Amino acid sequence: MKGSALLQQFLESRGILNVEAARCIGVVPSAITLWLGGAAPRAFYRHKLERWTGGQVPALSWFSDKEQRQLAATTAWPSGRRRTRAVTESG
Repeated sequence: MKGSALLQQFLESRGILNVEAARCIGVVPSAITLWLGGAAPRAFYRHKLERWTGGQVPALSWFSDKEQRQLAATTAWPSGRRRTRAVTESG
């Protein structure tokens, strides 16, 4: 489900008005209206929405279909191998 639909569902199920949501997130009410209409919030607000909704509106739910396909196509670090970083001694 897309972020806008999840946000709408979250707000409606709790009887939260756009004005109240905006105040909690720290945006103007028109931003909430835009997001409910399908506009994706900036990454900072995607994560803020996820925290505020207790994970009900995941930040990744705002990704476009193309972004979701690209994310799914990426591969994880090969199993059995560990990333290491160089350790240097200061001195």
